[in-house]
Amino acid sequence: HYLTHADGYRLASAEMDWASVEAMADVADLPIPQKAGGTAPNLRLWGYWTLDEGPVDVLDRMHASSGIRAYEAQDGRIGLIGGNYGTPACTITAKDISSITTKEAISEREGYNVLIPFFLSEEQKFELTELEPWRDEDRLAEEGEISAEYRMEMCPNQSQARRLGKKQLADGNRAKVEIVTNLVGLKARYPRYPGQRHTILLDYRPEDGSGREIVGEYEVLNHQFDPINLECRIELGAVDRASEEWDPEEEGELITAPPTPELDPPPELSAVVTQRIIITSAENRQAQIEVAATPVPGRDDLELQAEYRRAGPLPLWERMVSSGLTARSDAVEDGAVYSVRARWVGSFDGVDEWEDLGNITIVAYATPPGQPTALIPSNGTGYVHLSWRNPSGEFARLRVYRNTANDFSTATMIGTTGGVAGQISEYQDDAISAATDYWYWVAAANASGIEGAPAGPATITTP
Repeated sequence: HYLTHADGYRLASAEMDWASVEAMADVADLPIPQKAGGTAPNLRLWGYWTLDEGPVDVLDRMHASSGIRAYEAQDGRIGLIGGNYGTPACTITAKDISSITTKEAISEREGYNVLIPFFLSEEQKFELTELEPWRDEDRLAEEGEISAEYRMEMCPNQSQARRLGKKQLADGNRAKVEIVTNLVGLKARYPRYPGQRHTILLDYRPEDGSGREIVGEYEVLNHQFDPINLECRIELGAVDRASEEWDPEEEGELITAPPTPELDPPPELSAVVTQRIIITSAENRQAQIEVAATPVPGRDDLELQAEYRRAGPLPLWERMVSSGLTARSDAVEDGAVYSVRARWVGSFDGVDEWEDLGNITIVAYATPPGQPTALIPSNGTGYVHLSWRNPSGEFARLRVYRNTANDFSTATMIGTTGGVAGQISEYQDDAISAATDYWYWVAAANASGIEGAPAGPATITTP
C-alpha cells in the first residue's frame, strides 16, 4: 500500500482508516461486464513510482487512473474515497448559508468539451494507448472544440479507462458552488458511508424570494472550518449521476494487441578472449578480461553479453560490462586462470544459449626479463656455492635450477632469491650428494612469473 510503504507516504498502520480501505477494495473488486465478453474488476492500478517523485504527484496519478483518492477521516486518520456517488451526507438549506457563489464552466470558458483518454496495458506492450474521445456535444455546438488529454498511466484496462473518462468529462464541465455556512456545515465535512463519493443535498431557496434558487445534489470538493468565526467554507460540484451509467458498448472500438513479429533464432557467435593491461603506475599493472565479438552483417540490434569466473570448484559467474560488440571484466588477478562464456542479446526468438569461450591465464607482465650472466659454481663443505650477475633490466625473482644431466627441460627448481639489477647475487645449495656431477641454471622471472633465458649450464662435481 503506497500510503504505508517505506518508499511511499510512510504512514503508520495506526494512522490509516482501514474500514474505508476495505470498503474501497470491495468497490474495486466489483465485476464489470466487458464488451469483449466476460467481466473484469471495476478498478485496478498498476505501474511504478520513482523515489524522486513527490508523494502528492504519485497520489494524483493514482487518482487519475482509478478515481480513488486519500482523505482525512473524522477521527484524523487517513482513508480512501472514490467509486460512484453514494448517499448524501446531509441537506443544507438557505437558512444555514450566509453567502453563496456560483460558477458555470461554459460561461467561464473553463474545462473542455472533448476528452481524450489514454491507458497503459500489457497487451499494448506497456505503451500509453489513446482511446476514442468523449465529446460534450452541447458545449461543442456553442463554443467550438476545447480538447484535453486524460492520461491514466496506472490504468490497465480499456473499460476502466473509458468509464473514468466519461466521469471526468462530466466533472470537468460541471457547475460549481461555493457556500459559507454556520455550524450546520460541519455535517457536510465527511461522507456518510465509506466506499462512495462524498455528496450532500443543497436546497437554496431564499425565503424572501430574492436571488437564484439552487437545488440539487453536489459533491464536496473542499471543506474548510473556521473555528474563530464558527463557519464553514465549502466548495461543491454538481453531481451528474448519468455519468456513472455504463453500457459495455461504450468502451468503443476495442484496442487489439499489436502483432508480434516473427523473429529468427539468434545468430552464431564468434568471439575472441584476450586480456587488457592497464598501467596504473610506473611499477604496477592491472589486468582485465576482454571479449570481442565478430560483427554479424546487417544486425545492428545485437549486443554482446559475457561472464567470467575463476577456474576451480564452480564459483559464481560474474557479469562483464558490455558495450556493443565488446565486454570487459573488473580487475582480475595476475597469474590466475579464468573461464569465459558469452552470448548475444538482441531482437531474435528466444534467449541465446551461453557459448563456452574457454579459459584464459592472466599475465599482467608479459615481457620476460633479461638473462643473468657469469654463473659460477664452487664447492664448499657440504654445499655448492653459486654466484652470478643479475640482468640489468627489471625482474621480480631469480630461480635456481639443478639437474644431474645437461638438460634444462628436466631440471628441478631448487630455490629462489632476490637481487638488484646488474649486481652480483648468490645462492647456496645444501641438498647435495658427494661425488656427484651437477648442472646448474639461473633464470630471472617477472611479477607474472614469466622467465627470461637462463644463465648456464654451469657444471660441478662434488667431492
